[in-house]
Amino acid sequence: MAVGLKVYNDDGILQIDSDFKTISPTFRQTFTGPYSNDGNTAFIGTWYQFTIYIPADVKFLFFGSSTDRSIALFKKSGTSHTFRTSAQGTIEIYGFREAPPVASTGSYVMQLFNESGELTFDSNSNFMKISNAFTVPTSGLQVQSYPVPGRTYAVGLGVYPKQWRGASQAGVPWGVLMSYCLQVGPTAGGGGLTAIASRPWGSAGDPAPGQMPLAPAPTVLIVDVTGL
Repeated sequence: MAVGLKVYNDDGILQIDSDFKTISPTFRQTFTGPYSNDGNTAFIGTWYQFTIYIPADVKFLFFGSSTDRSIALFKKSGTSHTFRTSAQGTIEIYGFREAPPVASTGSYVMQLFNESGELTFDSNSNFMKISNAFTVPTSGLQVQSYPVPGRTYAVGLGVYPKQWRGASQAGVPWGVLMSYCLQVGPTAGGGGLTAIASRPWGSAGDPAPGQMPLAPAPTVLIVDVTGL
């Protein structure tokens, strides 16, 4: 950017760039169920499964919850997304897409344009407001408190890399599916690596699966969704 404006928050996170188009809200759902559970808790504890349909234009998905929970993408096909979560109850879901802002007509507004004269930011339009971002750990979970009490926040991961690990129970080999997940609750959000599924891997005496390589840890984003 030879000429223009960049705005960062106190933590050095880029908030506004006159050369970047705004990421705008496009999808909103309050999910209350149904949840399913296969009864298997071996090596993983209790997880619940749910499926939602996400419009194809959604590029960034975030979750809010008044209950502390982990959420990981389990599988997807087209617009059908199946997630696993560590708790039942209400989940607030927010989807964002890449889209230019709509010019507002208010008396007071800040607008930014790129070198081609295209509107890239309008302070009166809805846009993704990133409050925090950090790389999740490769073992266990890490959360950080939301910055401003009384505001509403949601948490998202761009990707949910997975890894099979071997285990054994009563002489029978098992495969344990590890996944990066997000952690969301009423006062803090984050993420990490945890076991979300398991299954027998043959018969007694068979070898357990070898440990697959672990992908680099993804970055978790915490966004302010107050009023959306």
